Amino acid sequence: MLIHNGRLINQLYLDKAGRKARGKINEELDIDEKYFADVVRNAKMSSSAIQERPRRNIDEDPTHRLSPDR
Repeated sequence: MLIHNGRLINQLYLDKAGRKARGKINEELDIDEKYFADVVRNAKMSSSAIQERPRRNIDEDPTHRLSPDR
């Protein structure tokens, strides 16, 4: 998990986070259990999506399948 600017809020963070910003300039971001759990859940979903896409492409494209005599 990467945490922006060592947890110190700056203008870049505020610009990117928009309404979801969790503090003001020069405050430290609090990384509580709920936030950490959300990060882990999102990482798992992203990982699953990345792993599934190549499988789907291979399954849908018959040229990727090996013939029985190989």
